[in-house]
Amino acid sequence: MDRAMYCTSAVHLYFVFRCVLDSKPRYVRVNTLALKVRAALKIFCDEGWKKVDYNRKAEDYASFLHRVASLADDEFIQDLHIKELFIFPNKTEFYKHPLYLEGCIILQDKVRLTF
Repeated sequence: MDRAMYCTSAVHLYFVFRCVLDSKPRYVRVNTLALKVRAALKIFCDEGWKKVDYNRKAEDYASFLHRVASLADDEFIQDLHIKELFIFPNKTEFYKHPLYLEGCIILQDKVRLTF
């Protein structure tokens, strides 16, 4: 592969990678040793976040993923499989949030969850 072709491929790969990263939602797990799930829900709602409700037993995974993908900037949803995992819109920052600083929430990808 010549240098020009390599550079074009690398730039394309970078932009594809950025699009994937930018579209990923922010997963926030409640540290249940420090805070109850209900208390975390109340705190986020008191801060102005709107919880998106759905029927866990009736909703299929495809429609759940559609709800996640269409979250508004002020909405969050509780995960379909893990009740202590909340999903926020991408680029939501929690690094300075009091719950994060106090160890009550953990920022991670859903894939990294192990129990």
